[in-house]
Amino acid sequence: MNDIQDGNNTLTYVLPDVIDPQEFVCVTLRIPKNKFHIMAFKGAVWDLCNWWNWERNDAHDATKVAQVWRRVFRSMVFSDCTQKQTDLIEAEIEMAIHVDCDCNVTVDCCDGTTKQLATTDMLNQPGQPGGGSPQPQPGGGCQTYSLTLTPMTMALAPTTVNSGDTVQVLNVAGSWNDGSGFAGWYCPDGKKFFGSCVPGSATTDGSDPLPAAFYMQIIGVLNGTTYFDPFSVYTIPGGVTSGTVEFQANRPALTSAWGNITFDAKVCNNSTPPATPWCRDFNFMAVSYAGLVTDPFPDWVAGLGWDHPHVNGDQSLQIAIGASLSINYLKFVVNNLSDGTADSGFVHDDNTLTNPGFSLTTVGAITTIIYSGTAINLVKAIRLNFRGDPDGYLQEIQIKGATVAPTVGATC
Repeated sequence: MNDIQDGNNTLTYVLPDVIDPQEFVCVTLRIPKNKFHIMAFKGAVWDLCNWWNWERNDAHDATKVAQVWRRVFRSMVFSDCTQKQTDLIEAEIEMAIHVDCDCNVTVDCCDGTTKQLATTDMLNQPGQPGGGSPQPQPGGGCQTYSLTLTPMTMALAPTTVNSGDTVQVLNVAGSWNDGSGFAGWYCPDGKKFFGSCVPGSATTDGSDPLPAAFYMQIIGVLNGTTYFDPFSVYTIPGGVTSGTVEFQANRPALTSAWGNITFDAKVCNNSTPPATPWCRDFNFMAVSYAGLVTDPFPDWVAGLGWDHPHVNGDQSLQIAIGASLSINYLKFVVNNLSDGTADSGFVHDDNTLTNPGFSLTTVGAITTIIYSGTAINLVKAIRLNFRGDPDGYLQEIQIKGATVAPTVGATC
């Protein structure tokens, strides 16, 4: 080491008289088989790869020497000491190419940076999903998309989101490098990667797009401006319509780096489902639906329907259809009706009755009683107060709506 008096009093290595001799010697070392010893050894060699550890001059030879040692660093091969050591041959070309034991391929660029080249395994990763991707359905439907991401790119969830929808990242795998070399490998959650994700090694950086999240973890981007941590369920805030969600590494700039990760992006659509019209029919001439009929209990005759109670005065017949239903159409078909619209209509969840007003049409002995109009809400039953003269029968009830359909009755 040489003590350079440049005002910083920094110990540096003396510049060699030949910056790049274009030939090498092989050195065989035995070092302790322990990951912390190995990390320390690599770190010591890496010191030679940084220009600031070399003597300075006006020709900036420190950078050139550091590039030579970066090629040396990339050529290091670790093996079992019982195996026969083979010589490593490196082609000396303008941009040296290196392959490590994990088959990561890198190239030294003329500007002193190092970039990773894509292998066939990387190229065979799933591509960015696009048009035709399955969509999460309204009412809480979820869809999971498998995505691949590098530290220099962004990945898009192939759907749009609205206020109240949720996004979450699951099943992360792989590792990536921030471009700083051997010490710059990270796991998708921001932990340092040295053979495995190192607990407690994640840090934050105030210059990152999401400073509160860990440096080099996956983050989400809503509409290109709002950053969020997708490792927990993220709810799309109010005011968002047809928004886009992307993912990237949490780093100040998506510049030169390498590696890739895979993950699943789960998107849930919590918007209200569109109204679906429905129709239910109760044909009492064919089916009694006895378990639904109350108040009071008259006679049922196959082929005729429900007979009105054989007592003096009007009597009601009530049909239970569910709870909290919304109905915009109601039809009664009655044989030999003499009275039938007073105290008739929709019974609500709180047992109150709404009579919205009916239109009556009589053809021969058959009377059709109809309401059609604004939806009546929170309905649990239908009531008909009728009397037949001489013998009246309720033959049919039909109801329609556009939200949740009842589970009883036949589909029209």
